[in-house]
Amino acid sequence: LKGYWMSDTLWVNVLRNAVAAADSLFPLEKGDFWQYRAMVKYEDDTAYSVEYGTRVVLGDTTCSNGRTYAVVSDSNLSPFFGGSSGTVDEELIRFDSATACVYQFSGGSEERIDSLEMGKGDQLITYPRPPYPLTCISVDTEPVFGQMRTIKKFSVDFTVLDPNEFDYDYAAGIGMIEMSWLGGPSGSASATDTLVFA
Repeated sequence: LKGYWMSDTLWVNVLRNAVAAADSLFPLEKGDFWQYRAMVKYEDDTAYSVEYGTRVVLGDTTCSNGRTYAVVSDSNLSPFFGGSSGTVDEELIRFDSATACVYQFSGGSEERIDSLEMGKGDQLITYPRPPYPLTCISVDTEPVFGQMRTIKKFSVDFTVLDPNEFDYDYAAGIGMIEMSWLGGPSGSASATDTLVFA
């Protein structure tokens, strides 16, 4: 097997490059700002609503577990993502530079909500109550705001409860560029938040 082993230094560099690439998918610097066009289609297939929502990183805070989290404010995002017209919600989120995982602090504890190092076909269990499978469905290069960028697309299968599916896409150097949900009792309702400014 001689010649097939990487040195410790090379392994460290490979890991650092993977984490750095993942880090660029989820920027969390104070002042980072995203605006989304939120479109909701209801069960009867006739009613639509379109609004504009925002996400902004307000700063950071240290929680009771001793870890530091970015304070992310969401306003007017579509109701299927926890928002609604006129609402403002705050999330506490951190990116772990050692593992390329994203964590959220809520209700006094931390939960892993993403792994940005995943490649196409990789899967992990997230949203632990109950557990749902998160799958990286593709890694590609696409134009975003006039520049070719690496895009990672993920899907969460919520069918343990309803015929629900939640998909979202990250773009390198920007963050989340689209969130979409399909489900409801008949599986025909949908919501899509698409990035229009960052």
